[in-house]
Amino acid sequence: MSAQVVVSCSDDETDSSETLQEQDVVEIIENSLKEDTGGLSKTIEVTVSLAGEQGVYTETPDINCGETYNHNYSFQNEVNSYSANYQFVSTYQMNCAGNSAPENFSYQFTNTGNYDTPRMTSDDSSNADWNLTGLNTLVDNISLNGSYERNGSQVSKVRYRNSFTSTLTYSISDLQVNKTSYEIQAGTASVHFVGTVSNGNQYTYNGSVTFNGDGTATLVINGNTYIINL
Repeated sequence: MSAQVVVSCSDDETDSSETLQEQDVVEIIENSLKEDTGGLSKTIEVTVSLAGEQGVYTETPDINCGETYNHNYSFQNEVNSYSANYQFVSTYQMNCAGNSAPENFSYQFTNTGNYDTPRMTSDDSSNADWNLTGLNTLVDNISLNGSYERNGSQVSKVRYRNSFTSTLTYSISDLQVNKTSYEIQAGTASVHFVGTVSNGNQYTYNGSVTFNGDGTATLVINGNTYIINL
């Protein structure tokens, strides 16, 4: 995928501390996906686990078809030089076919919080709208489709120690997640990034994420490939 950079600066030279490096973008994307920072892999684990706890993968679910339920929780983590603290507000609903068999499971959440890693800190919020299918007992994985957005303010601890704001928007396609281990087995997502640095310059990147089924994901952005440990 290619990267587009939009700047409004008229000076011939730009202060490096007021630019957004590709590596900064990669690290923001990485942290939006990692379990340690409360990213996509962690929230998917919570979603798939919750559906299992409610018996959605069985012929006798513990929740009613078409009824909306609330699920609020906190995520706190401090391990391997990573820390994160997020508060989640979520709703979910099981939708059924004509014979009352579970057909899909919808899950929406918003959260606010922060993370701190060896290379970056962030104060941010996120929201998601997901639909899970493949609920019947004959298959091992569910299929997850939907959107995931993360907005926030970041400060880099490396290179030029830039500070900036960012918006990440994901479109998730056929993410295969094991019903019992909650591990992502396969699937893809497109990612759109918009970041603004302190002088007002805005940077836009588009990329793709492929989930490899081994606890990693492959990010392709600006023609470059990065392996991310989830």
